[in-house]
Amino acid sequence: TWVRYVQDQPKAGRKWEYDVTDLGFKYQMNDLAASIGLVQFDKLNQTNGRRAKITERYNRALAKPDWIELPAAKPGMKSSHHNYVIKVDARIRDRLIDYLNQAGISANVHYLPNHLYKMFRQFPHDVPVTDRVWRQIVLLPIFPDLSLSDQNKIMAAVRAFK
Repeated sequence: TWVRYVQDQPKAGRKWEYDVTDLGFKYQMNDLAASIGLVQFDKLNQTNGRRAKITERYNRALAKPDWIELPAAKPGMKSSHHNYVIKVDARIRDRLIDYLNQAGISANVHYLPNHLYKMFRQFPHDVPVTDRVWRQIVLLPIFPDLSLSDQNKIMAAVRAFK
């Protein structure tokens, strides 16, 4: 932060002399991105509500197949429904994704656990739950403008898989 920067100046010498001690991010936003963000912020409740309705439809349609574990809502928590993640047996996960992709449905895994990235492999890790769960997850398409016909296609394809 700026306060820390100013406090460290006597130690650092000249203003341009500094060290990078940790991996981080630059979060400075330009005016265009801020303008878009403000407009999107006004639509947040509407878009989250739309994704929540899609989540409800998915949950109803995919509740029966016993080979699918649906996302669980935690009490007292409110989701943005940014992702819709199901869990399946790790032995069929990749086949399911391929099957859906061949049907024109962009199912995927999306995020790998950090310890699988080259940058983080050097650090010790003992994360058996993470290793198990990431091999089971499948992200299904969910976005505010996902049409009813596309939702129906996705749900039917998942149910028809096994």
